[in-house]
Amino acid sequence: MARTLTEAVYDRLRDDIINLRLAPGEKVSEERLARRYEVSRAPIRDVVQRLLQEELVLVKPQVGTIIMPIS
Repeated sequence: MARTLTEAVYDRLRDDIINLRLAPGEKVSEERLARRYEVSRAPIRDVVQRLLQEELVLVKPQVGTIIMPIS
């Protein structure tokens, strides 16, 4: 079964967070993540929402998405 683009981006971004390629406390934007993973902002929005539920990121209005420390 083929993975969706969103699933592939989720796996890569989650792996980058878990393996500290994105540092805890680092602020990232949808635009920056879209460039990093070479996708549009739409799948990034979906992935960020999923990571928010997993408490791997924090979304602060007017600030951006912040990578959370891993406990």
